[in-house]
Amino acid sequence: MKIKPGIITALVTPFKEGRLDEDMLRFLINRQLQAGIDGLLLLGTTGESPTLSLEESKRIVEVAVEEAKDKVPLIIGTGSYSTEQTIKNSQLAKDLGADASLIITPYYIKPTQEGLYLHYKAVNDAVDLPIIIYSIPARTNVEIQLPTWKKLLILKNMAAIKECTSQAETISTLLDYCQNNHPDKFIYTGDDAFTLPLISLGGHGSISVTSNLFPEEMIALCHSAFDGDFITAKQKHYSLLPLFKTLFLESNPIPIKEALNAMDIAVGGLRLPLCAMQKDKKEILLDALEKYQTINASMVSQ
Repeated sequence: MKIKPGIITALVTPFKEGRLDEDMLRFLINRQLQAGIDGLLLLGTTGESPTLSLEESKRIVEVAVEEAKDKVPLIIGTGSYSTEQTIKNSQLAKDLGADASLIITPYYIKPTQEGLYLHYKAVNDAVDLPIIIYSIPARTNVEIQLPTWKKLLILKNMAAIKECTSQAETISTLLDYCQNNHPDKFIYTGDDAFTLPLISLGGHGSISVTSNLFPEEMIALCHSAFDGDFITAKQKHYSLLPLFKTLFLESNPIPIKEALNAMDIAVGGLRLPLCAMQKDKKEILLDALEKYQTINASMVSQ
């Protein structure tokens, strides 16, 4: 199933007593399907992928395929700072039934621009699976420059970009180049607060954290903008903006799991080195969540 524009939820991984909670995982997936989500991402940063064993990772993909195959595109995070491991992860994801892979730029080792290109080319050549390149310089300390993007965009399996930059000029330049040269390539943001600005510039939606909480609202924001109804889109954007901010008061996915648990969606705790949210920041998050739910309930009842 091909990826498409819209809201793709970067799903959390639920734990129960420190172990993968398969029942809750199925619940979370079906909750997203019922909301009409445009795609699901498993084993992303939001899913705490670095802390999962290979067996857990495989089981998460298997459950997702059982629940959602051919209903929405299933994207699996397969990136590593090792090209060989990224190829192995991507091949496994394909074998298990994934529709696309999300591959982060190699972190920590700081490859050159040529190294970045050769990394993605090697994966592209080895595994016939659509690739979403995940660029998040704030976490990886690696930024893909436009000349490198131009080389990457012509690779046969290069399907989309998840760009997490706060630099409007950078994203505008990339969007402009894609619209004029590769209109079939999608560009998503990984920053929910940038969903509406990105779409207004010609982008294609968000790989979203907030949609774990409120998938219908994120879908409404995105698709209203696609339909040219920017009055509704702006209203949704500004009503959700306090949540966008508070969901990143600490490292993702600490706040999103805290919020889900507060909504009685029992996704459990975190695995070290992630830990419980600091008390003062938790209070800010829960206050923003309560205010949003109160305002949203009032609007629905009118």
